[in-house]
Amino acid sequence: MRKPPPKSKKKRPPKGSPLTPRELQVLKLLATGLRSHQIAKRLRITEPTVKSYRSTIMWRLDAGNIVKLLGKALRKKLIRSIG
Repeated sequence: MRKPPPKSKKKRPPKGSPLTPRELQVLKLLATGLRSHQIAKRLRITEPTVKSYRSTIMWRLDAGNIVKLLGKALRKKLIRSIG
């Protein structure tokens, strides 16, 4: 019996690197207060994909939680408002 190949770990983008258009889209929806499953439905992607985008966005903006993420996004003018 052969072993399955090891799962490849994707490299994270560098902190501070620009967000992709899709990441910006997810960020803007997060800022409106939508939950991951609601964003997934709206964008027609899976909830784990939304969570992956959120994690990458938080990494790029060096934010430890959603409140810090939205604050940094406001200061960087990536979003106009929250809620």
